[in-house]
Amino acid sequence: DLLRYWLDRHDPATRRALLDALAQEQHWSGLSEIRFLDISGQPLLDDGPAELPPQTLAALHRAAAGETVMDDLQHDPVSGSNLLSLLSPLYYGAGKERRLLGVALFRIRAEDSLYPYLDSWPMASGSGETVLIRLEGVKLLVLNPLRHAPQAALRMRLPANSPDLPAAQALRGETDVPAGRDYR
Repeated sequence: DLLRYWLDRHDPATRRALLDALAQEQHWSGLSEIRFLDISGQPLLDDGPAELPPQTLAALHRAAAGETVMDDLQHDPVSGSNLLSLLSPLYYGAGKERRLLGVALFRIRAEDSLYPYLDSWPMASGSGETVLIRLEGVKLLVLNPLRHAPQAALRMRLPANSPDLPAAQALRGETDVPAGRDYR
């Protein structure tokens, strides 16, 4: 109700209350960013940067169409962080009276959550490690830092057609992989 009220009246006290509530939620949730955006990606409340990467802008359009969307992990050149984003439509009212107000953007730094989890899962190990990959064309993009390549996240690319690379074998659906060559 506060967001709709602010959008209708642009009352400074309501804006401040909303920004304070978002800052408190961001602090307690561990999220690196919470923002309310219009359907073009412009901030509804804050004066922060409005430039979204094309991939996040496409996810925003899907959210504005009514879908909650988790965006792919991507590097943010402004903060230098790798971010996971969740976008969800913001509605007011119900039934025929339901109206789209905008989109909520929630971001979390992979360095604060995902990467430490991967380092400890299934347990800390002196030799094994978890590698997340994403297929991009004919290459596999490494999504997380690696033990012997700590700067690999969203930078290192490996050949998707490699016959003895376990990540490529998994991508091809091979399930009986007795041994393979690692990324080094």
